[in-house]
Amino acid sequence: MHIFIAGICGTFMAGLALLAREKGIRVSGCDANVYPPMSDQLRDAGISVMHSYDPAHLAVRPDVVVIGNALSRGNALVEFVLDNDIPYISGPQWLFEHVLAERHVIAVSGTHGKTTTSSILAWLLHCSGSRPPGFLIGGIPANFGVSARLGDSEYFVIEADEYDTAFFDKRSKFVHYRPHTLIINNIEYDHADIFPDIAAIQRQFHNVIRTVPASGAIIYPAADGVVRETLDMGNWSRLRSFGVTPVAADWQAELLRKDGSEFLLQCAVSAQSATVKWDCLGHHNVCNALAAAAGAAACGMNVPDIVSALARFRGVKRRLERPDARQLRVRLVEAMGKLNTGQKFYYLAVMAAGIAIAASGFGIWLVSGSRMITLVSHLVHNLAFILFVVAVPAHAYMGTLANPGTFRIMVYGTVPIEFARKKYPKWMKEIGKL
Repeated sequence: MHIFIAGICGTFMAGLALLAREKGIRVSGCDANVYPPMSDQLRDAGISVMHSYDPAHLAVRPDVVVIGNALSRGNALVEFVLDNDIPYISGPQWLFEHVLAERHVIAVSGTHGKTTTSSILAWLLHCSGSRPPGFLIGGIPANFGVSARLGDSEYFVIEADEYDTAFFDKRSKFVHYRPHTLIINNIEYDHADIFPDIAAIQRQFHNVIRTVPASGAIIYPAADGVVRETLDMGNWSRLRSFGVTPVAADWQAELLRKDGSEFLLQCAVSAQSATVKWDCLGHHNVCNALAAAAGAAACGMNVPDIVSALARFRGVKRRLERPDARQLRVRLVEAMGKLNTGQKFYYLAVMAAGIAIAASGFGIWLVSGSRMITLVSHLVHNLAFILFVVAVPAHAYMGTLANPGTFRIMVYGTVPIEFARKKYPKWMKEIGKL
């Protein structure tokens, strides 16, 4: 069997490609934007990826084309598929029919926290002593190094997105997954391009709630009024809540350190408790851990094993990720060999300061790669830009930057790129040309 995936470099579609390849299916695909980390995964798996949506990519007719939700009518490849009666299907439907139908699906949904919670949950189940679970996650868990695998246990963890399925199926993706266990991290207004208001999003979440069997479980945040309101629209499954004290919940955490790196995990259902010490930071990650713990417990895992596994969870790439010191040293040595004495001194001073901030416990907020969640982290974030502002005028425009990789290390190691693009768009455009 040969499947062709249109939009193969999206986080979901790349994971689907890996699963299909693992099943022994011939996989190829195309995308308008081919970039790491997903392009690296596909290359390592031996999956052919073509640039653009040129219909010529379908010169060798596949058995079916899996069409991503980024493609709409008017797209040249979509029109070719329709005009030539080539069988096509959406990614979520293909996933259910070929992977999920015979599995105990644990779907992790919500506006925020899906990737991290899915990664934690997959790791917990991996450490449970049973056969390794399958998973498809919209990021790369550091413990696994890949975003998807089939696994050989009954359990399959999937990051469940509420965005629509395809141009021909406007239901949310997660409706296709038929979960036995559903985690709802939170519900907030998002995806304004397809949802007019929060009520429209709640309706889609309630659609997936309707698919959870009575023998299944729904795990939700006790303090989230919008989620509670959605459940009140109708629920037929067992409920398990989670929250950080003083919120009362079935799964509760009491912070022992304000940064969330140590907390007391308490399960009211089993009357068990234990202290968690792990590498993740932030109130939000404690909530992610609680949701994942409740999901693992629904699959039979006990609290001591959950706590032991959490201590070994290494996070998700590009989410509060500490810089890799070995890689930084290698790139630095390569770059320094091309600089004169004055330039070497300058770059060493600037980069040392940047790495010190990024690698410190306080500066770890700087590596989130997306949104700042506290006023303190925002202030530190702006302080890091002192380094950025000093380095760019001196060398980026003068053409004296010997190795662009050196500059990227400094920028990526000290400031989230989205923030840099917004605050200094002209400079970031120039950096992109390096």
